[in-house]
Amino acid sequence: MGWPKSVGKGVENHVADERSRLDRVRFESDIRAHIGPVLASKLRPTHFQVLFEISDDYVRRYTAVSGMKNKNSFLKDCSSRTDG
Repeated sequence: MGWPKSVGKGVENHVADERSRLDRVRFESDIRAHIGPVLASKLRPTHFQVLFEISDDYVRRYTAVSGMKNKNSFLKDCSSRTDG
């Protein structure tokens, strides 16, 4: 996600400090169970890795932003910059 320049560096540092909450092996197992064996057999290990990296990045960013002290003002700031 492209953060507004005024908050980007601080958010990126905060996200980088956030530990991963996803387990790679369990993630793939859950995805396979969710999509079923036919579709799962068509996906390569690299596909699962990309899905994991996207999901992990989302969870880390969501957790980091949710934990920020001034979350509401941060979200308003981001919204005002992207809407206008």
